[in-house]
Amino acid sequence: IDQNFAIPKSLGLKVVSGFISVGEEMLPQQIDGMLVCGEGTQYGRTKEFIYPIDQVLCVFEVKKTLNKADYIDAFDHLRVIRQKFSEHFESKFDDPNFEPEIEAARIHFSQITGKEAPKSYRQINSLSKSDGILFYSLVQEILAPLSIIHGYGGYSTESGMRNAFLDI
Repeated sequence: IDQNFAIPKSLGLKVVSGFISVGEEMLPQQIDGMLVCGEGTQYGRTKEFIYPIDQVLCVFEVKKTLNKADYIDAFDHLRVIRQKFSEHFESKFDDPNFEPEIEAARIHFSQITGKEAPKSYRQINSLSKSDGILFYSLVQEILAPLSIIHGYGGYSTESGMRNAFLDI
C-alpha cells in the first residue's frame, strides 16, 4: 500500500507491522500490518513498532493460504484486539468529561430503527436492551480500528468463503 502511493503522504499515515498497546499493556499478538497515524515506539532493536490503539486505524491479518483453520485463527487474533479496544473505550468513561463522537452511529441507529438515537453516549442505558446492544455495536464499529483478513490463496469462490464464515 505504501509503496504504490495509495496513501497520500500529506496525511501522515503509514502501514507498519508490529504490536498494539492498550493503556500500559502491549498486546502479545504481532500484527502483520496496521494503518497508523503518528509515530510509534520502536520495539527493541527490531524493525517492529508499538502503537497505542488510539493511533491504529486499521489492522490487517494476512494469511498466505486462507483455509478454515486459518480463518478461525485470524478471527481469534482480531477478536482479542477488538475486545481490548472495547475495554479501553469503556475505561475512558472514568473521566466525566469524556464524550465520544457518536454522530455517525446516531444517524445509522435512527435509519435502522426509525427511532431517535441518544444525543450522548452516556444515555445508552435509556434504550431498551436490544436497542442498546445495536447502538453499542454501531459506536464500536465506527470508532474501533477496522479489521481486515487478507488471504493470498485458499477459497476459490466467494460462496465457499461465505459458508466458512457462517460455520465459524
